Formats: sequence, structure tokens, C-alpha cells
Amino acid sequence: MNSNSSIFINKDYNPIIVSVILRRYWWWVLLLIVFFMSIAFFYLRYTKPVYDSSMLIQLAEKDQGKELLEIDNVNKRIDISSEIELLRSQFLFEIAIAKMNMNVSLFSKGKILTEEKYHQSSFTILPYSLSDSSLCEVPIWIETTDNHQIKLSYALNGKNYSVKSGVNKSVKTTHFEIGFKVENWDVLKQDDEANELYFTFNNQKTLASRLIANLEVNPVDANAKTIELRYSGNNPELCRDIVQSVAQTFFNYDEELKRKSADNILSFIQIQLDSIAGELKDSKDSLTDFQRKSHLSDPENEGGNLTQDIDKYQDILFDLENELATLKTVHSKLKAEPNRLDIYRLIPEMLGKSFELSLTKQITDLNLLLERKEELLTNVTENNSELKNLNLRIQSKIQSIRRSVEVIQERIMEQAKVIKGKIGIVEGEYLKMPQKKMEYNRLKSLQDLNEKYYTLLTEKKIMYSI
Repeated sequence: MNSNSSIFINKDYNPIIVSVILRRYWWWVLLLIVFFMSIAFFYLRYTKPVYDSSMLIQLAEKDQGKELLEIDNVNKRIDISSEIELLRSQFLFEIAIAKMNMNVSLFSKGKILTEEKYHQSSFTILPYSLSDSSLCEVPIWIETTDNHQIKLSYALNGKNYSVKSGVNKSVKTTHFEIGFKVENWDVLKQDDEANELYFTFNNQKTLASRLIANLEVNPVDANAKTIELRYSGNNPELCRDIVQSVAQTFFNYDEELKRKSADNILSFIQIQLDSIAGELKDSKDSLTDFQRKSHLSDPENEGGNLTQDIDKYQDILFDLENELATLKTVHSKLKAEPNRLDIYRLIPEMLGKSFELSLTKQITDLNLLLERKEELLTNVTENNSELKNLNLRIQSKIQSIRRSVEVIQERIMEQAKVIKGKIGIVEGEYLKMPQKKMEYNRLKSLQDLNEKYYTLLTEKKIMYSI
């Protein structure tokens, strides 16, 4: 028995075949359309929209002091890494959130989604006082009644509490006192019927820890010193306000930090100016008295070369002593529990010193470790393993910087010792000159030296004042 079968494959589009298939299986097409439309409806209905708010910050600034006096900017930024870390820090974010007065949060709870009503609620809560901090983050439910009153209810430590009050009045319980403000009772009634309304008292640290996760700080152009500040969330007004508050807090903090640093430097310069002014007056009086008594108005500059050598070595010795004073300051601030701001302020004090490159990097690394420790302390206890490890790294870095400071001190003290020896040799040769000329040159050199340092300190004072 033979049987033959054939398979025909149609590779061309045939509208007749398509119409036959659609007529036979039309319900599948309808089912798929309904299915995908249902998915789209539920996605659009129950998915919260995400908004972005961004701001571009430029750190480069026009230095009018440089233009007027033809000097370099004393607060010139080398890079933007420290500013980026400050913008990302929990420390700055907590200050920014505190300035937004987010002491309470308002919520509308639906059957599926819960929405935070930041500046979009039909009611307003004015927090007057909170006597029990354990009430933070506890929902306080709001219900409307038929006689234009509201009922507040909450549970705390296993007990239920409730209180009734009229709107636009103060509500006081054993745990808190608030003002409940309503502009339109009908709108509040509709919101209450549609969803469950409640509010919570906020713990500022907890609130900042929850909100900071959506903050992004990214460098845009290192040469232009521009930084992008971006925040994402479900409420556009909240995103906008957080970005603005963080940026404004950063500018205020940065300005205050520079102002305090400049004030400290100005105070130090003023003390030195007062001291140098007295020494300059004494040196001028001494030279005038000597010229009058010795009848020596303008002797030949026989010891001019020796005087220049003495001036040169005294300048070098002055710089070395200044560097030793700075190293002493650095060493004194490297305590077992250093203050982060004190460590941060050490960086500008080392500008222009011979050891700037060797110590600035180490102190910057120590400052970053201290910032990391402050961030951890907001979320963990002292027994946290990461915090313990970070403390060991901080102590190790402190010891490393101390050893570096001690080595540099020994090197500079040896240099100072050599310079003092050279000064002694030059002065010994100078003593061989005629006594009058020697005394005149000595007094004149002392006067010139005091005038030089007085002028230098005056210029520095003008720079930091501007």
C-alpha cells in the first residue's frame, strides 16, 4: 500500500490566508489586545513617576584682588575632589535638610500606593513641640467627622491614643502639640474618603539618611571646575528644594570656612605687625642716635658685601624658623582624637613651604578618613568592625604624619644650625671693620630688615582682607 504526502511552503505574503486565520482565531487577537491594554493601564495607574532636579555648580570665580593688586588668589582651588566629597557628605546633607524645616511629613495611603504629600496636601501640620522622641516615624492617622472636626489616632509602646479637635486650632496631647491648618474642608473631606491620611514626626538624622540615597554629585569638567548636583524622587517640588538647599548650604559652609581661615590668618598677621612696628621704631631710633653721637651720616659701604651675606642668611634663617613653627603647629594638632576641621585647616598653612608636597597629600588622606568616620558614626555604633578598622587606619596615618614631621624638623634644624654657623663666620669677619662703620651698617641692616618684614606683612594683610 503506497501513500504519498506533499508539504507546500508559501514564502510569499498572501492576504487571503491572513484573512482566513484572523476569521478563525479572531478571539486570540482580541484577547491579546485586552491583555496588553490591561498591563499598560495598571502600569500607568500604579507606578509612581520619577522626577529629576539638577543644578550645575561652577567653583571657579573671578578674583578681583588679583586684578587690583596683581597677586595670586590666596584661596585658589587646586582640584574639585574635596568639594565633591563635601557635597556628598552626610554632614552637609543633614544641615541642608534641617534648613528645609521638614519636621513632619504628610502622607496619603491608597489601596496600593502610599504618596508623600510634600507641599501638595489639603492640610498643614505646624509642629509646636514634641515631648516624646520615640513618636518619631510613628504614623498619626487623620479622620474627618461630620461636624467639621478631625480625629487623630496613633499607637505608641503598645497603647492606642486618640484626640479630637476642630480645624485651624492647636491640638495638644501628652506626647506632642501641633497646629492643624485647613484651607478647604470639602477638599480635606474628599481626600479622607478617597485615601487614608496620616503624618509623622521626622528624626532629622533618619530623614537625611533616607533621602541622601537619591542624591548624585558628579564632576562635569575638571578644568572648568563644574559639578552637577542631581536629585531623583517621586515629588518634583521636593527634588527641586533639596537640590537648592544642598547647593546653598554648600556655598554658605564654604564661605564660612574660608572666612574663618582668613580671620585667623589676619589675626596672626596683625600680632606680628604690632611686634615688627615696635622693633622698626626702635631700630630707627637707634640708628638716628648713633649717627648723632658719632657724627656719621653716610659712611662708605666698605662692609656692603658682608651686610648682603648677613641679610641673605638671616632671610634663610627666618624662613627655616617659620617652617619649624608651622611643623610645630601640625604636630600639636595631630592628637589621638583629632578634630577634622583643625586637620582641614592645616592644608593652607603649608602652602609655599619646602615640605608642602610631602605633607599635604598625607593630611588630605587623613581628612578623608575622618570624614568617612563621621559618616559611619551617624549609622553604626563604636563596636562596628568597619569603624574599628577605620580608627586603626586613622591612628596609623597620624603616626606616619608624625614621623614625617619629626624627620622634616630634624632636617630643617640641621639646616638652621648650618646657617647660624655661617652667620657667625660672616659676623666675625665683619667685626674686623672699623667700629663706627660696623655699628652703622649693623643698625642700618636691622632697620632695613624690619622695614622689609613690615612691608611684607602689610601686603599679606591686604591680600587676605580682600
